[in-house]
Amino acid sequence: MKAGFFETDITPPIGTERAGSYCKLYLENIHDPLKVRAAVFDNGEQKTALVGIDACFIGFDTIKEVQDEVFKLCGMTPESIIIGASHTHSGAALTGMVGREIQDKMPKDRHKNKITFSTARLPLLLA
Repeated sequence: MKAGFFETDITPPIGTERAGSYCKLYLENIHDPLKVRAAVFDNGEQKTALVGIDACFIGFDTIKEVQDEVFKLCGMTPESIIIGASHTHSGAALTGMVGREIQDKMPKDRHKNKITFSTARLPLLLA
């Protein structure tokens, strides 16, 4: 059994729209850094990834995009990549409440790219 672990900072800049409210709120300060953390386990036959993101929630569309991109980069099947959010209300909004889109798309794309990078690089390092 092989295992690899990686984390990267996804702390949004002050002024970014904050998650988890029915009205628009913006980050006014930073108490602790927010992270994407990934662990990949390889038993010689299959690789499995567990990924946690410090975000209020993450949409199924974003999860699917990350899974597909990781598959292209290193061959891990989408069903072997589990992604979940910590449900912090102190991070950037990756999508709007009740299906409304946020105006600033940067946090979603920035987070998606960091999740993909964090997950895809581990199987390559374990090889």
